[in-house]
Amino acid sequence: GAAMNNLQSHVGGNVSATTEVTALGSRALFSQDGSQTVTGNKLQATAQSTRASNAVSIAGGALNFTPAAIISTQTHTAGNTSATVDVAQLGSVRTTLGPLPVNTFTRDQQTVSGNTLNATASSQTASNQAAISGTSLDNAGALIANTQTHVSGNVSATVANLNQVSPAPAPSPIMTMVGVGALSLSGGQSIVSGNNASADANINLAANTAALKSDTSMNGAGSGAILGNVQDAQGGNATSLVQVDFGVSGLRSGGHEAIVSDNSASASASQNQAINTISLKAGTNLVAPTLQLGSDQKAAGNTSATVATNLLTGTGAGNSGATTVSGNQASTSARANVANNVLALDSTTASGGLVGMLSNVQANMGQVNANTSMTIGVQGALDTGAVTVSGNVVDALGAGNAALNSINATVGTAFNGNGANLLNTQTNNGAITATAALNAPAGQPMVSGGASTVNLLNNTVTATAYGNNA
Repeated sequence: GAAMNNLQSHVGGNVSATTEVTALGSRALFSQDGSQTVTGNKLQATAQSTRASNAVSIAGGALNFTPAAIISTQTHTAGNTSATVDVAQLGSVRTTLGPLPVNTFTRDQQTVSGNTLNATASSQTASNQAAISGTSLDNAGALIANTQTHVSGNVSATVANLNQVSPAPAPSPIMTMVGVGALSLSGGQSIVSGNNASADANINLAANTAALKSDTSMNGAGSGAILGNVQDAQGGNATSLVQVDFGVSGLRSGGHEAIVSDNSASASASQNQAINTISLKAGTNLVAPTLQLGSDQKAAGNTSATVATNLLTGTGAGNSGATTVSGNQASTSARANVANNVLALDSTTASGGLVGMLSNVQANMGQVNANTSMTIGVQGALDTGAVTVSGNVVDALGAGNAALNSINATVGTAFNGNGANLLNTQTNNGAITATAALNAPAGQPMVSGGASTVNLLNNTVTATAYGNNA
């Protein structure tokens, strides 16, 4: 057999990663009949206080009394963990004289697409994989014991433009601009499409998998798997923030067309997350193996995820060009405890004498807040230009405890003398809030001016909050 013991301790000190960009893209004072393309750029910051990837794999013929075991223990005593993507502009960026833009574009084709901004922060991350495969398994089993304890320290992930405001002790986040910025755009077309900004902040993360496969039979109580997952976030907040503008700014005229589509802004945060899986597969008979999965999660700190995004289309001045704002998405997910637990067995012929146990226990004491806002404004004297605002999605999800527990059995012929027990216990003592808003600019309608046609279609706003869900 084989065994692995992983022990990690972060006693103190902050861990931070920052990606800082003032302007990324093309910059021109004046362009006529030109083309600017800014696509496929990736700006990322990742901060992890403690990370482990543990794997034990045994493969052979007839395996008897052959265990595979992983014990992983992580402890974070103190210190903050933060990841920041600090970007002012990405795309066809403004040329300024003092605070004012001065660049002009005439009959230009501008494309800002497929760019990614991502900040990911976690206190403790563990991946544990135990696997056994053979022609037959007789009392050959897998054991995984994962323990993560976070005593104190905040975890944060931010995508924004961090504006240093003196004498403030820390930068104040304002909107990152992804798109086309100018004084004026006459004729031509600006496309801002398929860009993504995301932030993910988690205190404890675990992915535990025990997989056994026999070409023929799998026999004995020593076969099968035992998986235990314990995650305890005793203090500290998990916070994610995205503030981003997608689109076009400037005075549009001469039939200029603006397309702002399929862009996304998302933020997620959690105290504890785990994916726990046990899988047994036998080519013939599966007889009396052990099958036990237990997951225990506790959260005490606050969890919040915030997204604020504006979809910009400039202002019109006698402009007959069309304006399309479609398929954009803004979403937040703030959940204190999250567990996905799976017991799966597959026997080509028969299964007998098996008793499976799946236990999930979750307790949350902290506040949870998910806040998502999207603002769309098509402003100005658009004359005959058509306006379409369709298929944009705003959603917010807040949860104290969330679990997906499943026991799946597939047997070819006989399923005799088997049983399975599922125990799910969830306790929430924190306030849960989810807010989603689709707004027009302050004091203005969403579409103003003399547009020939206006289509406002299939836009969706959803907010969901629950204390316990399983």
